[in-house]
This record gives sequence, C-alpha cells and structure tokens, in this order.
Amino acid sequence: MMISNAICLVFILLSATAQVRSQLCLDVDQYGPCSLNGACGCFHMAGLVDTGICGFLWPICSQLKPCNSSSNACDQPDTICVQHIRCRDIPLCYPVSMMDQRICPSMEMTNSTTTITATTSITTTFMTTTATPPTNTTTAQQLNCSDSSLITFENATTYSKIPDGYYDLKWINAYALDTQVYTQSSESGFYSAVTSGTWVAFNMNGDSMTIRIDQPNTFTIKSFMVSAARENNVTLSMISQRGSTYYKEASFKIGKNRSTTIELNWFDINTITFYASNDNTRQGEVFVIDDLCL
Repeated sequence: MMISNAICLVFILLSATAQVRSQLCLDVDQYGPCSLNGACGCFHMAGLVDTGICGFLWPICSQLKPCNSSSNACDQPDTICVQHIRCRDIPLCYPVSMMDQRICPSMEMTNSTTTITATTSITTTFMTTTATPPTNTTTAQQLNCSDSSLITFENATTYSKIPDGYYDLKWINAYALDTQVYTQSSESGFYSAVTSGTWVAFNMNGDSMTIRIDQPNTFTIKSFMVSAARENNVTLSMISQRGSTYYKEASFKIGKNRSTTIELNWFDINTITFYASNDNTRQGEVFVIDDLCL
C-alpha cells in the first residue's frame, strides 16, 4: 500500500539514561519505507501482517535471537519480536535501540482524512551518540592520528575485497582500489575521498559494509574521510556494537563533489556497520572512505 495511506503511531520509550522515540507502521510492506533514513524499513511484528515497527534494516543476523516459539515474546530485555526473513524464517528478537527515531527519523505518514498519534512507555536502555558534526573539505586534511593507527588502504588489495586480517579486523563487503589504476569519471566521489596516497575503500553495489573483530578483542573508530561515489544528497548511517549490545549510532549527509571528515571517537567496540542511502530514491549508494583512524 502507498505510504500516503499508512498510519504512523509514535511510541516513546523511556529509560534512566535516555528517552527513545520509535514508531509503528500500519499497512506498510515488510521492509517498506517508513523513515526519512533510507537505511530503515518496516519490520512486521510476529503473527501480524499489517503492523510493524520502523527500524534499521541492517542488524547483524547472528546477534538476533529467536523469539519464544510458544508466545512470540522475547526473553532478552529491550527487544521486540519481529519477522526478519532476510536473516531467518522464524520470528527474531530485535533491539529496541535500533528503532530509535535518531536512527530512523519519522516521515509524514497520513491517510486521506487524519494523522493518528499515540504514546506509551516501555523500559529500555540507549546510548546516545557523541559524534562530532562533520567538516566538509575539498583538500586533504591531516587528522590527529598516529601512523600505526591510520589506515590509508594503500596496496590493501587489487581492486578486490579487503581480506579478513587486514589490520587484524574482519571486513564484510569492503573493497579497495587504486584511483590512478582504475580510473573513474573526473566528477566521481572516488577522487573526492582521496586524502593520502591514491587508494580508497568502498562498499560494493550500495550494500552495507561492516568492520568487526572477534570478542573479547575490541577496536576504536576515531575518524575517517568519506564521500558519496556517484550521487549528492546521500545519508551515511553508522551503528556500532559492544558485544551483543548496540552502542552508538550516527547519520551524516555526504556528497560526491567533496570529502567530509567524520569524527566519531567510538571506543572499545566490536562491530561497526555503515550504510549509505539516496535521500531522493532511498536506494543504497556506494560510499568511499580514506584515512580511517583507529
């Protein structure tokens, strides 16, 4: 059904550390758009075909535990039972923190006569982001990062997938290329992102990119340079985990004709997932990274 015919119910989720606002979506297809962030979609609740919760589309499947089969309820705190058939064909417990409107800001969703809003309270925990607002730049910018912690992607691979073990990390849908060897259009964001050397990293086909490390090891994401590869008006969303707990999230606007400095300073994490989406078409977009500071 068209988004204009959907009804949005806004839920306020309260905790001792932060207030979390989330939204339900009615008469929206599974994974259908429900947010201004194209990285979010509607997850149908277990046992329901026309009611869902708006959340981040790219949680790590292995972190989602099955719901109680007899009651479609979740034993884990701060989770809700939803359908997520991209991961498994049984209902899974989805973290409430990934439904927050700071990740998935609501879009106006009304029927022909009225907009319906409701509120309720649920106990949860949520870590708010402390990311520094990005700085746009058209020239290479030196970041406060030691050589041992700076990943420039020089000779990381040969226009291929970055191998697991590169800087002792695991890389999912992360590729690298030499912009001097594999030339792009002069207006391509592959050139805009170059900060040092000639190599950059990117996500293939606009799918999400994940960097992770096996527990109990952790790593830190301090900052990086980024541009959109082919389009302007792109939103880059990032969400991180400490163990099985979702830690922090942030979203920033990026474009193809400039590089943007993103400073996160997220410490002691196990996983970070990146996803870029076009603000107009809501399709996944390729983004380009250089000078990743750990």
